[in-house]
Amino acid sequence: MEANESVNFTDLSLKALIKEEESGERVYEAVNWVTGATYGMKEFSSHYDSSSRAEISREIQMVKQLDHPNLVKCYEVFFVGDMIYLLFEHMDRGSLVGADIRSESALASVAYQVLLGLAYLHENRISHNDVRPSNIFVNSMEEVKVLYLGRSLSKTPLVVSGIGAIHDEFSWDLWGVGSSILKLFKDSYLGFRDRGIEFDLYTSMSEVQKPSHSLEAQVQKPSTELWTFLAACMQTDLSKRWTAKELVSHPFFGQLHLRTEEIMKKVISFCPP
Repeated sequence: MEANESVNFTDLSLKALIKEEESGERVYEAVNWVTGATYGMKEFSSHYDSSSRAEISREIQMVKQLDHPNLVKCYEVFFVGDMIYLLFEHMDRGSLVGADIRSESALASVAYQVLLGLAYLHENRISHNDVRPSNIFVNSMEEVKVLYLGRSLSKTPLVVSGIGAIHDEFSWDLWGVGSSILKLFKDSYLGFRDRGIEFDLYTSMSEVQKPSHSLEAQVQKPSTELWTFLAACMQTDLSKRWTAKELVSHPFFGQLHLRTEEIMKKVISFCPP
C-alpha cells in the first residue's frame, strides 16, 4: 500500500488479537476484505476532543510520508466512537512487550535496528518521544521496526525533568532506548542490580553505585560492552550522552558480525506467543 492510498474502516475486518499491552491498548491483525491486504491495527481509548483529533489526523498525514526500513509504515488513523484505530504495516509477531531476550547478540540486533530508525527520524528533525517495548515491533521476516505515533498519541511527555537528568527532545529518545534494553534483558536483572541499577525508567546511569559483592557468583552479568552502551544512552550529562548516529558505531554492536538471520531467530524465540 502506498502512502497516498486510502482505505476505509468499513473495508477492514479484525481477524486476530496479536497482543494486549500493559497499558490496555490492543494490537490486532486486520484484513481488507476488498483487496485481501493484511495490516496491523492498534486500538486506543479515546479521550481526545475534536481539536486534538484534528491534530492527530494532521500528524498521521506527516507520519505516512516517512520511509525507512526500521520504521513501521503507517497508513491511516480512524476515529470510531470512543476509540482511535491506527492502521499500519503488518508486523505479525507484534511488539516486544513481555519479551525476555537473554542473548546479548539478539539484544544488540534489536537495539541496532531501533537506533537506525531513530537516526532517520532525528536527521529529519523529528523526535519519537515514546521509545518503549510497546512501540518496538518484530516480524517473522526477522525485522525490527519502531512504531512512531506522532506527538499527540505518545504517552511520554516531550521533555521530562526532575528525574535526575535533563533531556531535550532528541536525547530523551536515547534514554528510552537504554530503558527499553534494560526491560528486555530480564534474565540479567540481578546482574544489573549488582552494579547498582534498578529496573526503573528514570534510573540515572551516571549515578550508579559501585557493585556490591552480595550476589552469588553464578548470576549472569551484563558484558562491559552492554554496560557502556547503556551508560552512553542514559548519561545525565547531555554533553556526554551519545546521539543515535554515534550509538550505531558503539562496540556493543561488534558482535553483529554473526549472521543476522541467526541472531533474529533468537529474538523471535524470546518473544511471547
